[in-house]
Amino acid sequence: TRLDPQTAKKAEAAIAQGVQAPVASTLIGALGGAGTKEAQGALVRLAERTSLSTDLRANAIATVGLSDHPEDETATALSKLANDKNPDVRNTAALAMGNAALAQRRAGQVGEAEHAVDELLEKLQAATTLDEQLLYLQAVGNTGDPRALPLLQAALGSTEIDARAAAVSALRFIPGEAVDTLIASTLLRDGAAAVRRSAVFAAGFRSALVMLSTLRQAILSDGDVGVRLEILSVLGRSMALPGVLDLVREVAGKDA
Repeated sequence: TRLDPQTAKKAEAAIAQGVQAPVASTLIGALGGAGTKEAQGALVRLAERTSLSTDLRANAIATVGLSDHPEDETATALSKLANDKNPDVRNTAALAMGNAALAQRRAGQVGEAEHAVDELLEKLQAATTLDEQLLYLQAVGNTGDPRALPLLQAALGSTEIDARAAAVSALRFIPGEAVDTLIASTLLRDGAAAVRRSAVFAAGFRSALVMLSTLRQAILSDGDVGVRLEILSVLGRSMALPGVLDLVREVAGKDA
């Protein structure tokens, strides 16, 4: 029954009428799992309902932003919500815009995705505080759009550790060998362990074969145990690939 349009309407009505928060969260999750046009519409209307708590509105936004096949109307609504008066609502909407843009591009819905990316890039360029910059670096990173690369490269040169960490994380979905090289050089050269850990996070989304040489160099030489543990976690997801098991055995024998 989750695909029944009437089911989506009933769930929306129950949340709007004020069911207990745990029940509302369960219903929001169910609407997200359905993923239909009607379910997405219900989530958008809940997100727009200012009488609901901030937590419920943000939950609805985050959930609809994770739709595998977001409707164009959903993307338009997220753009509007990204300018909401409530900071938690608009910040969540910005991140959801990025997620939706990536899903739309993967589904061939290029036009609306490009509009969202343009808007997020403008917001990143206009950021006046570090918090705003970090938010829009993350949102732009969620899109996986190559047009973000120049701004991400600029952020990698920032004196702010958090900005560099956010920028290298944001590279994870952007295709291309040049991006692999940026992630690798950040992992091997950045002086801040927090940034290097973010580079490992990004490397975990790339081809393990492409990144293996860099991961090997880093896990055998990085002075921060947290970085080495993060690399080990990435390697553990790729144990079937040639050379990975041998590297893990080498680390097991050598790491203090």
